[in-house]
Amino acid sequence: MKGNIQSRGPSTWRLFVNLGRDAQGRRRQKTLTVHGTKAEAQKRLREILADMDRGIAPPERILLRDWLQRWHTERTVSNRWTQATIERYECIIRRHLVPNLGHVPLAELRPAQVREVEANLVGDGLSPRTVELVHTVLSGDYRDALQMEMVFRSPVSLVSPPAAKRSEIIPPSVETVRALLRLAEEEQHPQFAAMHLVAYTGMRVGEVLALTWASVNLDDAYLIVRASVGRRRVGFVASTPKTAFGQRRVDLDAWTVEILRKHRELQAVQIAEVEEMMPGHYRDIGLVFPNDLGGWMDNCRVTGVLTSLGKRVGHPAVNSRALRHFHASVALQTGQNPVVVSRRVGHSKVSTTVDLYAHSLPGWQKEAADAFAAAMADEP
Repeated sequence: MKGNIQSRGPSTWRLFVNLGRDAQGRRRQKTLTVHGTKAEAQKRLREILADMDRGIAPPERILLRDWLQRWHTERTVSNRWTQATIERYECIIRRHLVPNLGHVPLAELRPAQVREVEANLVGDGLSPRTVELVHTVLSGDYRDALQMEMVFRSPVSLVSPPAAKRSEIIPPSVETVRALLRLAEEEQHPQFAAMHLVAYTGMRVGEVLALTWASVNLDDAYLIVRASVGRRRVGFVASTPKTAFGQRRVDLDAWTVEILRKHRELQAVQIAEVEEMMPGHYRDIGLVFPNDLGGWMDNCRVTGVLTSLGKRVGHPAVNSRALRHFHASVALQTGQNPVVVSRRVGHSKVSTTVDLYAHSLPGWQKEAADAFAAAMADEP
């Protein structure tokens, strides 16, 4: 017999798998601990022996914390993730997975343990969306472990994460945005043009701050979104959009074109002033919205001004994301096709746009009902 089972306590079993003899004639043996019923332990032993018959070695005894670190490092080196994803997953592993499950051997994690940890995280006040991300990270970890034959099954696939409810987005009103932009223009805020562009195009603030003049055609009134920039632990990182729809052409209205023309003229004056005061210090890389020395601008400078102005016009919740949602909502309310709006704001799916802004389409069902009734009433 190639293997046997011994009881190690209530619902705990030790599997012994014979691996033959080494060069010195000594017997080699692999041991694994299985939690559950004896029938489950016997099934696990049969799976291991069947895999051995196909040439697949028994899984290594490696702790989950060690495998998580190895998995995360390999994914990072392979450039399969953006820097934002790397840092977000690293945080999930460090804060939630290692403290709760890191001591468990990779091949011995059970679905009940996964379910218990996720339930405890929700009970401790973690949002369902974050717990869902914890589940995603652990699921990806075991998916790769399966592909590398480190385990025979994924316990995570047998557990459903807590449902993350998508809250309805309530964007600011037209009056609020109009008052905010008017105040920023009157006070000549340096970030006025950037705020205006977010509100009038629905671009993400990172896309606005990554925009270069080479991607702006004011004569034909459009721009091309090619990248997004954000501050990470390693510094500012510019990356291409995740989906094909992220790189897109965005048409501009006449007022926005005029504001960008004035902004470019003012920028030329500011560059000349910096060069006069500090020769050689300005590094012009062609950004439409650079910092004081021509490099990447921190998005906090834009969001900080928005928050300050929002408070002054009576709406402290206004931020760059609120302006983006504002643009999409107003476009839909004015009767624009959701497909056009979706492409304009860079959503990968039209369904995402409709789901996010369903509140902006209150009359659609009534119109559909009336149109259907009219069609049914027509005589052949």
